[in-house]
Amino acid sequence: MKEEKEVFEFNDKKYNFNVGFDEDSKLLKLTIIDIDTKEEQLVNISGLIPHGATPDCILINDLIGKDLISELEKKNILEEVNSIYAQVNFKEMYKYDPNGVKEFLDYHTHKVEYEDAGKTQDEVKRNIRNFTEEYLKRQDVKEQLDDIVWDSNTENYIFMYSLLNKKNPQDSVIAYCDEGAEKIFLITPYQKGFDDKFEIVPDWQFNYYGGMMTFLDDGYEIIDVGEGSHYSIWQEVYDRLLEPKDERYKKGVEKYMKYCKKNNITKESIMKSFNLEHFNENIMEFYKPKVRER
Repeated sequence: MKEEKEVFEFNDKKYNFNVGFDEDSKLLKLTIIDIDTKEEQLVNISGLIPHGATPDCILINDLIGKDLISELEKKNILEEVNSIYAQVNFKEMYKYDPNGVKEFLDYHTHKVEYEDAGKTQDEVKRNIRNFTEEYLKRQDVKEQLDDIVWDSNTENYIFMYSLLNKKNPQDSVIAYCDEGAEKIFLITPYQKGFDDKFEIVPDWQFNYYGGMMTFLDDGYEIIDVGEGSHYSIWQEVYDRLLEPKDERYKKGVEKYMKYCKKNNITKESIMKSFNLEHFNENIMEFYKPKVRER
């Protein structure tokens, strides 16, 4: 039996919500429906949600208007709202579409199981890369990847970065790209099962803000960053630092800059690595440590 839905009121109009699935990604599809006219508007749009965001996150549809987004935030239906995405508060949304919320949560309820490894921070710091690369050498893994990514050659994967989850080391993350940087492989190597370990992102959907900086902002710490990754990271970070009002991933950027300082990653070292004559995106110009570093 379907439960009664509470009505959402805004600007003297009454609406119903519909919690559903995007047909392709099975991510959240949130629709607002005018009770009188039956007109439907999507609260979110399709696209890549930053890695590390949970399935209850949505990319905000600018076309529905800032006033409506503000009202949804005011009523705690949307939380952690920024200019790109927000998190749906299912406790509040349940009032407006209980059956849709239950169906969505049932689909995404999944118990994560772990390998008998990566149980301590020290072990992950020492061994995450070797552990992952040994896994990638397995024939069954190569065959599974070949089914998803045509002509996938795990021997030529290029290391991008590794990040430690301090609260649960077994949820730590490591990233690789293929030889042509056309696919990015975000791997949680200590989780059991191929599907839990791998998230494969095409290059046109990937950026370091949607991946690495999101993790760092959520409390992860850098274990290591591949030499070839710094060039792209510095370009992305530099563009954001030129916009002082852009506070997204501020903690993550600060962690990364501190890592560069500690490991002597400089404009000059990047130029040398890539044989560049010019490189203008010097993010360390913006580096302002909060405490005196030793």
